[in-house]
Amino acid sequence: MPKPSTHDPQAGRAPQVLTDEQKELFRQCGERILENHRLGRKVTPEALADGRRWAAFPKLPHALSSGEPVPDADLKPALRGGALEVF
Repeated sequence: MPKPSTHDPQAGRAPQVLTDEQKELFRQCGERILENHRLGRKVTPEALADGRRWAAFPKLPHALSSGEPVPDADLKPALRGGALEVF
């Protein structure tokens, strides 16, 4: 019996539906990955492929936010308690 593959082609991939703000953050991550590769830093082939795909997202035509602080009480429940809960 063949051993099941442990490689999940969707693992680590961006969700199918992204907000414009999420796309901008992925785009910035992609640019950072490509810059690290250009500087000769070790980047895995999978990360390089993701970086190229994410860097191709269109740049957001405005700032991610106004810069005004948002009280926790005004945030959606999924965004409360720190950034790590978002991911």
